[in-house]
Amino acid sequence: MNKKKSKALAFLLAASLLVPSVNGIVSAAELDNVKSANKVVASQEATNPDGSDTSTQDPVTQNVAKVGDKEYATLESAINAAGEGATITLLGNVTEDITVNKNITIDGKKDDKSNYVIIGNTKLENGTLKNTTLKPKDTDATGSVLQIGSTAENTINMYGVTVEYSVVNRSGGSNVIGGNNSNITIEKCLFINNPNNGENTIDVSNWSFGLSMGTQGSKGSFTFRNNEFRGAFRTMLPSINGKVTIDNNTFISIIY
Repeated sequence: MNKKKSKALAFLLAASLLVPSVNGIVSAAELDNVKSANKVVASQEATNPDGSDTSTQDPVTQNVAKVGDKEYATLESAINAAGEGATITLLGNVTEDITVNKNITIDGKKDDKSNYVIIGNTKLENGTLKNTTLKPKDTDATGSVLQIGSTAENTINMYGVTVEYSVVNRSGGSNVIGGNNSNITIEKCLFINNPNNGENTIDVSNWSFGLSMGTQGSKGSFTFRNNEFRGAFRTMLPSINGKVTIDNNTFISIIY
């Protein structure tokens, strides 16, 4: 057999060993692709023999509030960014001390059955808070949860808000600041604590505050409409003075 025939036979033998394509012949480019793919698969199998994903990713920060289409990781940053008249929508529960000192609305509505919770000390000096629940931090030794009012002539509203007090940390609860000159409307809100004292009734009147109101400034007003105060409270709307309207509220003392 001459050299030309030997080379031709060797070429045909090599071609017959290639992976067949649709038409039975694999091109050089296709072969390179197969080799590359096999290398990738082999590499993955070596790294993840059980098929699991061993890649590491940074944890995703859950944004808790949004203004318009922009989301924020903290409620404080959303308040700082919000313009006058803007609405901040909560996207989750919040653990922060916040101060609301501009004419904005914070809406904590989660769905038809529940609202999002703000855990911490909320100072409401202006604007509107609605459809949310306020709770004190467990680590707050004073149990402070809400301070409301301003010496400035602002408009402050609370609609559909639940204020839950601690009966453990109770040296402070919630109050309206002294010298208030704002027009405050609190409507369809629930002020509540849930004492579970068994048969102990000693000093139950000192367990928690309701809403302690200081002296009124020369202007402003308080309007309480269709609210409920329920729990073992030390005080419920004490020391009221100035222009005050109390309409169709419910006061229930609970001692288990």
